[in-house]
Amino acid sequence: MISAAHGIPYEFQIAMKNISADEALNLLDYKHFYELLDKNAPKATDTILSNLQDYKFAVQDGDVWNITNLGAILFANDFAQFGYLNAKPVRILRYVGTNNLVLEKEHTETRGYAAAFDDMVDYIMKNLPQQEIIKGAIRQNKTDYPHTAIREFLANCLVHQDFAITETDVMVEIFTDRIVMTNPGSPLTDVNRFIDLPPRSRNEKLAQALLLLHICERRGSGVDRAIEALETALMPPPKFTKGEYFTRVFIYGRQKLSAMGKQDKIRACYQHCCLLFENNIEMTNQAVRERFEIDKKNYSTASRIYCRHL
Repeated sequence: MISAAHGIPYEFQIAMKNISADEALNLLDYKHFYELLDKNAPKATDTILSNLQDYKFAVQDGDVWNITNLGAILFANDFAQFGYLNAKPVRILRYVGTNNLVLEKEHTETRGYAAAFDDMVDYIMKNLPQQEIIKGAIRQNKTDYPHTAIREFLANCLVHQDFAITETDVMVEIFTDRIVMTNPGSPLTDVNRFIDLPPRSRNEKLAQALLLLHICERRGSGVDRAIEALETALMPPPKFTKGEYFTRVFIYGRQKLSAMGKQDKIRACYQHCCLLFENNIEMTNQAVRERFEIDKKNYSTASRIYCRHL
């Protein structure tokens, strides 16, 4: 609170202070830092510490070093070593069936978000519902969920969470028919305007760091890319909800158009229209048919969906 009153962003506040250079390097996964930059880690300790300081991950204070919240959040080897950040791991849970009564598998990622990001995405992809595909003599397991959508929605959950809420953490729940991602904190933007409004984040420095580390490609484009990937895969539209202390996204498994509810069709049409608008393309009957893979001869079906949206 004192730091915030002095205008110090949360990310630049101190997570661990008065430690030696060796302790700082032991607490942070600096090797992964260089991997994300596509560089070899320097052999000289002073150079490594200087680079960490340039990115505001650590700060020298005389003969000792302080690790910032940003450094710990992104590259901690173990959140448990940073006191209150122990409440910030990402939990990934897979359930049996379509409810949370029977937990089949649970994984808690206690490393920093940047250090563990690719591993978390891979773990989620491997635990999604799979279907066996036979190509010649080769059997392959494949999921319908696009990798891009999982990656972008997870990144958004991490970036836009409210770190002041310590009772809950970022959670990914996998069911047989959907994925639910939840992050602490109510969104600063209307959930229906995630696609077209400029991004607003509580954690601007964290978002900028993930951009520099190539985890996020461009500010504010994550939701757009995720929805576009789902549309390309002909998946149902994601649903965004919010509560007083959380934001949640539902990513649904493949469904036939006939199985989709009225609100799902309207939401898909709305999101598709937003993406077209962002690309300066007019919404048409053909665009609706392409979104839902409706045959041209059934153009009236697309018209009914479109008119309901209007």
